[in-house]
Amino acid sequence: MVRRYKSGPRVIELPKLPRITLSKRVRHTLIVIIALILLVMIFLYFFPGGTKNCGTEESCFIPLAYSCQPAKFKNMIGTTELNYLVGEDCTLIKTITRMGVREPRQVKDLFLGLSMKCSYQKGAFSPDYIRKLDGKLDTCFGPLATVINDLRK
Repeated sequence: MVRRYKSGPRVIELPKLPRITLSKRVRHTLIVIIALILLVMIFLYFFPGGTKNCGTEESCFIPLAYSCQPAKFKNMIGTTELNYLVGEDCTLIKTITRMGVREPRQVKDLFLGLSMKCSYQKGAFSPDYIRKLDGKLDTCFGPLATVINDLRK
């Protein structure tokens, strides 16, 4: 049995909500807060803080290192992976993070995880720091520099 209604569909009216009005002072404060948030976002977009991650892009890293701006870089020299970190004090930290599977266990045990810190003058960064394992070694100190110097003897 089907029921049919003669009056048609029932219309439901939503209750009217009270209109919220803000005083001029509150509106002004909200506008100032929103403007400040936008300014901070724009500033952070154009002037990001912290260390720039150049990934494996040498063309990104070298100019930053040259001007002593904090940057990270990763590259391969042969089958050896190295991570680099430049600080604002014109220092470069070079760390061996991975070695090829065909490298002898003794070589891996000797080098893997070692790092050295190299210092240079602003504007005098040399690409040899990142293109050679022992590049500019005379400006470096730390366990990696010690092992490389010992092997040279």
